[in-house]
Amino acid sequence: MTVGKLVLLGFLLVVASCRQQTPKEVVEARLRAALPENAYRLDVERYLQRERVEVWKNAQNTLSARFHDVKNDIFCRVDVNVEFVFDQKGRLIENNSQEMRTCL
Repeated sequence: MTVGKLVLLGFLLVVASCRQQTPKEVVEARLRAALPENAYRLDVERYLQRERVEVWKNAQNTLSARFHDVKNDIFCRVDVNVEFVFDQKGRLIENNSQEMRTCL
């Protein structure tokens, strides 16, 4: 293997390891850091209120929230919608997230 190929391989490894998180991954990481596994609904609601996250659907076993402007550039804005699903005791079972892009 030549020196040029080694340098190119090293460069590609560095670039691959520097990949930025997607907006969805950013929100999911924030949620994992802030909320314990099987968090109570009240804890989720308090977190969303503290972070000023828009709650736009509040049903018996689900809670839908929108994290605004997770990523913003000159042409597009990315919000992340998250649906929190709770069991009958009010414990978090899962959350599903989806990116919403608004572009010019």
